[in-house]
Amino acid sequence: MRKVLAMFLAVAGMSLVVSAQVFGQTSSIPVTASIPEGSYGATITGVIYTGTGTDDWTSIGKVDTMTFGELAEISDTTGKKLGVFAPRDNRYYAIDIGVSGGGKPSSFPGIVVEWSGDDPNMSLGNRVGATYKLMTWISATSTTETTIATQLVNAPPPAAVNSAASYDGHWVRIYVGIITDPALYGFTDPVAAAAHIFTYTTTAGHYSGNLAIRIG
Repeated sequence: MRKVLAMFLAVAGMSLVVSAQVFGQTSSIPVTASIPEGSYGATITGVIYTGTGTDDWTSIGKVDTMTFGELAEISDTTGKKLGVFAPRDNRYYAIDIGVSGGGKPSSFPGIVVEWSGDDPNMSLGNRVGATYKLMTWISATSTTETTIATQLVNAPPPAAVNSAASYDGHWVRIYVGIITDPALYGFTDPVAAAAHIFTYTTTAGHYSGNLAIRIG
């Protein structure tokens, strides 16, 4: 009986030692994830201004071209005609330049924004304003924006457009719209003097140009 008891205690003691060794081990379990590399690109969105506040607008979706259609004379709040012509639906466009489809690539390709194709006699480039913004992502429903520059669309873009730092946690947005009052854009001379608006004295006809965004 003593032998049996001694053997039982020996086995039990071994079991305790083995259990202590098992529970005392540290296991290294790899945890991994990866995000694909995105690419730089530009997206154009049409926007309709519907009121007087900064949030009074509605998106008309992504587009491939920017057309303001046949312009109409605008009125003030009393209904008085102002002799200035603008898009009938208060339309403007937002161009977003940044990374999509994945994470930021390791190298910056370089970005060029350039206006061309103006008819010297029917210039559109000095009748359209371009407001450049640095956009910062806060959450899926929240962003902040900082104005980089406000200028004529045919002027060379600000240096920030072609800076890798502008796309490190940010992206660049360009608001493009018909100028109805240079002062509303904050233009001062010589830009204000170069800006033209559509009025009764403007030659009737078709005005056009080309805004090129080259990446890489």
